Amino acid sequence: MDFSERQKREKEYYKEYSKRIRSSLEVTFDPVLGDERRPWNPSWYVQELAINHFRRGRGCSRVLDFGCGVGIVTIRLAKIGYDVYGFDISEENIILAKSLAEKYDFKKKISFSVQAAENLNYPDEFFDIIIGIDILHHVEIKSAIPECYRILKKNGIAIFKEWIKVPVLDRIRNWSLIKRMYSNEMSFEKHITHDEKKLVESDISFIKSYFSSCEMTRFGILAKLDKIIRNSRVKTPSLLEKVDYYMIRGFPKVARLGGTIVLKLTK
Repeated sequence: MDFSERQKREKEYYKEYSKRIRSSLEVTFDPVLGDERRPWNPSWYVQELAINHFRRGRGCSRVLDFGCGVGIVTIRLAKIGYDVYGFDISEENIILAKSLAEKYDFKKKISFSVQAAENLNYPDEFFDIIIGIDILHHVEIKSAIPECYRILKKNGIAIFKEWIKVPVLDRIRNWSLIKRMYSNEMSFEKHITHDEKKLVESDISFIKSYFSSCEMTRFGILAKLDKIIRNSRVKTPSLLEKVDYYMIRGFPKVARLGGTIVLKLTK
């Protein structure tokens, strides 16, 4: 398989990143088990949509974890009951994902492979549902989205959680003083790769052009501050995410300031 220079940099980044996180890897099933709901958290919201889709009488639908990384969400999807496939561009990520699947006894339920999002080897109309968390800002949208559309069944859905540019806030974020205090350059500690870039409106327009319908839900206005004031190891619900959730519901016009989106796309 031939890789672009960007893809090669991604592969090299994750070769090192996977070494750093290997010893701390574990899967918590709270987002897909129990009575707790966190509709204000975009990742939990995506997984709730996956649960609802599965429960609507579709049985063991075939799902793709689009850019699965080390497989944490992949394993949760298997826990829901899906027949799961996951791919990633990094061989090291897939090795860790396979070891996690074996650890949690889902080895026979999940099929992992090393692939690039822009050139997938799955058959046409193969998946009932596609889930992608924080992946589209790592790939070439104009190649990856047609592939996503191709492998999705008619009337199937694709759900992506992504970062999107908010012009007024991102201009502030890129002030030299702010960047010196809170760098957004490549980092293993902050899990920032060389080439990742937030989605812009033209990306959203391109994505919408491929699908019959698109529902977009916004998150992350005040919750942006969690990166500064909140310990990333704390697993309790974020107060600022809750504030954003109710603020957006009460004053829908402020939603455009949200820097995180969930796209629910129907073919």
